[in-house]
Amino acid sequence: MQIRRVAPGEWELVKRLRLDALLDPAAPVAFLDTHERASRQPDAHWRDRTERAAAGPEVAQVVADDDGTWVGSVTAIVESLGPAATGGPPVRRALLVGIYVAPAHRGSGLLGRLVDHAIDWVGRQGLSEVYLEVHEQNPRAEAAYRRLGFRPTGRSPQGPHRQLVRDVPSG
Repeated sequence: MQIRRVAPGEWELVKRLRLDALLDPAAPVAFLDTHERASRQPDAHWRDRTERAAAGPEVAQVVADDDGTWVGSVTAIVESLGPAATGGPPVRRALLVGIYVAPAHRGSGLLGRLVDHAIDWVGRQGLSEVYLEVHEQNPRAEAAYRRLGFRPTGRSPQGPHRQLVRDVPSG
């Protein structure tokens, strides 16, 4: 199993994995998208999404490649928050989204490997904090994130989500 960043031109694999993830029974509380909406996106959407996630310092999609079959993914997005949002000095941090592991690979440690790879990338961008949001009706996912070292922030975005944070090791 290879854990790596997506490469330019792999948009069809990105699309296939995302559509598979959106068919998962947990998708309604795990993702802010639907299979129906995502499947209507034109190829140009998937090409652009993949190109942005494959290169540059603002977005990175990490995938688990099992001999040509993708079985998991996580995307890290760099955010810059100004004083109005933070109540203090400007902050740069990363948000993890689109976290998915295919059912046959759950419980194997793959989630931790994907998240660690994404966090390594976040650290190379000079950031010291990464966070994610989990729906309150997804306790299995929240428990998995807590096992990976994420802790509640006490802040909650709008809606029924909890925010969890993890420090990025300096390296």
